[in-house]
Amino acid sequence: NTNRKLYVYGQNDVRRSDDYGASWNSLFYANGFSAHDTSFLEMCEIRNRLFLVINDTGGGKLLYSDNFGTNWTKINLGQQAYKIAAVDTVLILGCDSGIYVSPSMGTYFINTYSGTNLFNTFVNGNTLFNYGGVQPFNLSYSTNYGFNWTDISTGLPSVNCMAMDNNYLYAGTYANSLWKQSLSNLGLTYTPDTGNNYTVGLNTVQPHSNNYMRIFPNPYSSNGRVLVHNAEDATIRLQVLDMDGRCLQQNEPSYYKAGDHIIGLRQDLAAGIYFVVVNIDGNLLSSKVVKQ
Repeated sequence: NTNRKLYVYGQNDVRRSDDYGASWNSLFYANGFSAHDTSFLEMCEIRNRLFLVINDTGGGKLLYSDNFGTNWTKINLGQQAYKIAAVDTVLILGCDSGIYVSPSMGTYFINTYSGTNLFNTFVNGNTLFNYGGVQPFNLSYSTNYGFNWTDISTGLPSVNCMAMDNNYLYAGTYANSLWKQSLSNLGLTYTPDTGNNYTVGLNTVQPHSNNYMRIFPNPYSSNGRVLVHNAEDATIRLQVLDMDGRCLQQNEPSYYKAGDHIIGLRQDLAAGIYFVVVNIDGNLLSSKVVKQ
């Protein structure tokens, strides 16, 4: 945790240590949740918001906490959740009916794949891997928040663990030993975990900025959208520029309350690379987007 707090979760409780593990505080049952038949499946953190997937008598549920686990709020998904992963500020959730992606820290979810759960995840830099479970997700990867997946499981037995180094992706399989694939063959690179990697796809994130933007999906062919977060009430204007600096889309400056806002991108742009520039009360944010 970025605030030097240590969390553990398991069959009976979620606990937090504020002194490097010397002492622990119970977080879950002290908040009115039943201890009956409850197990804790997955946990992750995005910008000090904790997400927790639990399994109890009502099935898998997703909860979040904005105060380091002192209080928890349930997110109504309408289905059971099982697995969770985070790439930068994007939340990826495996549910009964498929994979769901939230570019807004759990405010809303977009179904990006139907028909299977996100069984196991492995995140390395810009790349999210999913392994195990049911084909075609025996072993797949995504480099754009989980909006699109590339299946690389051809010829592989069922995968149950994986790892990476500078040159290879390794896959452990059930009763079929260890397999490897060159990262260069997949067009991927290894990113050492420095604890401060905030780059996803084509979007470069300012991790300590109060204002930020996300483009999803990226690349996009239709229904491209920009998530803009302004920490305070502000006037916001969005522009889309081509590589020559010509403005192809410009939204009139509008006043927005603090929070998350969705602005649509032009769908009739020619295929190519564009720059999206968002002006939040003079604070400029920019990112590349690919139109397919």
